[in-house]
Amino acid sequence: MQRSRRTAVTLVLLGSLASVAAAGSARAQGASDAASAQTLFDQGRALMTAGNFAEACPKLAASQHLDPGAGTLMNLAACYEKNGQTASAWATYLDAVPASRSSGHADWEAHAKERAAALEPTLSRLTITVPPENDVPGLHIERDGKEVLRAEWGTAIPVDPGAHPVVATAPQTQQWSTTAAVGPNAAKVSVTIPKLALEQANANPAPTPPPAVAPVAPPPSRPPENDGSTQRIVGIVIGAAGIVALGVGTAFGLMAKSTYNSAFSDCQASDDRCTAAGVSGVNQAQSQATIASVLFPVGAVALVGGAVVYFTAPKGAPAGGVGLRVVPTPGGGAMSLGGAW
Repeated sequence: MQRSRRTAVTLVLLGSLASVAAAGSARAQGASDAASAQTLFDQGRALMTAGNFAEACPKLAASQHLDPGAGTLMNLAACYEKNGQTASAWATYLDAVPASRSSGHADWEAHAKERAAALEPTLSRLTITVPPENDVPGLHIERDGKEVLRAEWGTAIPVDPGAHPVVATAPQTQQWSTTAAVGPNAAKVSVTIPKLALEQANANPAPTPPPAVAPVAPPPSRPPENDGSTQRIVGIVIGAAGIVALGVGTAFGLMAKSTYNSAFSDCQASDDRCTAAGVSGVNQAQSQATIASVLFPVGAVALVGGAVVYFTAPKGAPAGGVGLRVVPTPGGGAMSLGGAW
């Protein structure tokens, strides 16, 4: 039983020693931060006195980060204001109001409220807009290296005058960036985020359509082949007409001879006297002889011409059977032409 009590006492003592060591370490760390913060504060104040606000403000901001205090906030806000960083000064004065109240510095609180109210009308603002059609999944926007929350999209946010890089990224897309140049004295600038382009490796471009091929014009229709059948038919018709003319001429010649012989019997050869019937028969015989003399040469020319037309026609299969026949008519005085084509 005594052993148990001794063990319990030992554990309590060890726990107490550990707590003391941790507290001592925290105090040592806090003392180190406070020392660094004081050093940075002193350097920042000296730089402000020298008018070098651009270097003074970062030192005061670092001092506030290591050891927050209302006095440091008031000096940092004044440094920002002198350096033209109106939005940073305005926000820092607002932070200094509750800090000054908590530390019991009512005069600091009043001054911080006064300066914040004076700076607010002069604040320059930057609006970052994302159209709904450009809001792709996983869209991430940064301004000055810090994320722009979705609640800030489309809202005019106070920013310090100067250049503000804006970057937009999303999964499987190419990064888009721009720099917004914001002027002083209540300037208003807006940036619209475009539709981000797909990364080249993930882009799936539509297949390139094959080049248009001009329709091939059908070959010109071949003119109907001239087999010469029409020309041969014409030649046959002309030749047939010539044959008919020759036949009719022959008939008139024979008729003239017969009529003349009949009329001669009515005339007296000794005194060349003829009866009226003989004179009429002689005249009729002469008329028939004239017709025969006209038809003979016409028929001959037509017969030769038809032969020329027929035999000069292009060689080829005739369109149909062509035939020609000359048939003497009963009585021996005429002929008929017949055929098929």
